[in-house]
Amino acid sequence: MQTLLQTWEKSYYTEPLLFVVLCYTFLIGMKNRKKYKILKHIPLYIASLIMVYIGNTLTNFALNFMGIASYLDYFFTLIEILIFSDFYLQLIKNPLSKKLVVILNVFFGIFFIYMMFNDKRFSFGISDSTQSKVYTIEGAILLIVCLFYFLELFKKPHNLNLKNEPVFWISTGLLLFFTCTLPFSVLENYMSQNYPEFNIPLYSIFYVFYILLFLMIIRAYLCKPKKTT
Repeated sequence: MQTLLQTWEKSYYTEPLLFVVLCYTFLIGMKNRKKYKILKHIPLYIASLIMVYIGNTLTNFALNFMGIASYLDYFFTLIEILIFSDFYLQLIKNPLSKKLVVILNVFFGIFFIYMMFNDKRFSFGISDSTQSKVYTIEGAILLIVCLFYFLELFKKPHNLNLKNEPVFWISTGLLLFFTCTLPFSVLENYMSQNYPEFNIPLYSIFYVFYILLFLMIIRAYLCKPKKTT
């Protein structure tokens, strides 16, 4: 328990705060799961991240969980890219952009499998180095996909009420998250090798932007459905 508290302290308590926000967002998502069809997979996304959090937390009590936790973390990137790619494929109208989304996902799938089996620690877990590289590629792809949506959004009529568009809130959260965390992700392996003492404090950057993302998701669920005539 002392180890867990020390970890929370080093992360400036952003880690437990993220867990609270995750649980609250999951409850909001389940309560409003029928409100917006396009958000139907968001609760699965949240539940997957909760499982990752629990797995990582258990490593503070038993090192035997480290391998399982690394697998959960690694496969979360696959779940994340599939859910949000499907999300945007329903929104993007440009045929070329849609094809690029599919091609990027196929590329990521091949890269994901290659990196997993090429990892020297594969039998025992996925190394931090491999996870960092795969996350960086995944983040870059989702950032591109997110930009496809915004490019089309800017071409739409200006009288669109974005405050009541759940897709806009989630897309804004994703744009902020990947734009602000990708630079750290690129430098993560270098920082781990040369400044390991900053690993946990720097991860608070991820936690802060994940918290912002899930607050945006909560806001999306609170949008009022358009009345049909």
